[in-house]
Amino acid sequence: MRIIDLTEPEAVCSGSCCVALGRFDGVHVAHRSLIERAREEKHRRGDGTLLGVFTFYDAMKGDITTFREKAEIFKSLGVDCLFVAHFD
Repeated sequence: MRIIDLTEPEAVCSGSCCVALGRFDGVHVAHRSLIERAREEKHRRGDGTLLGVFTFYDAMKGDITTFREKAEIFKSLGVDCLFVAHFD
């Protein structure tokens, strides 16, 4: 799984893809359902799955899972590319 930090100038993801966006404070059943839906659409269309995660500095203290844990879960769920947008 490729992880892209949108603060990096060369952060690009080429090609078409199915996108799921969210904060994903914890990867609970509804989050997993959203990711699975994107994966199903990916297979139907032959695209990649791109997951967008928003991080908010103040809110990260209350997140259920760490970013590293989330990334591992996303990878295990078949996400091809993960991009991160930081809001401080």
